[in-house]
Amino acid sequence: MSHPKNSKTPLAAQLPLLRPMDFGAHEFEGDAVFRINADVNFMDGLTLAAGLTEGIHQLTHRLALAASLGEDIRVNELRALAFLADAANTLNRSAQVALEKWEVQP
Repeated sequence: MSHPKNSKTPLAAQLPLLRPMDFGAHEFEGDAVFRINADVNFMDGLTLAAGLTEGIHQLTHRLALAASLGEDIRVNELRALAFLADAANTLNRSAQVALEKWEVQP
């Protein structure tokens, strides 16, 4: 009977869950509009963050093209860009904190 090779790479099942975090604070009240829940799978969170950054990439290129052609840039497009960046950043920070805590107490 053969034994599996030892690996130092953790299996996906061993990865931590994302840490809860709030984001999308309302400008005047300071309350968070969105929240990352504690039971979110680590890889699902990173996959969503990657998708959001692709949206940032596409919208930024569209805005750059509009600016170079002298077209109007709408405030809601800039707000969307900021929201996408905020959401992706919060997912990444949540994953970072989860990994830091996981390394201390696996």
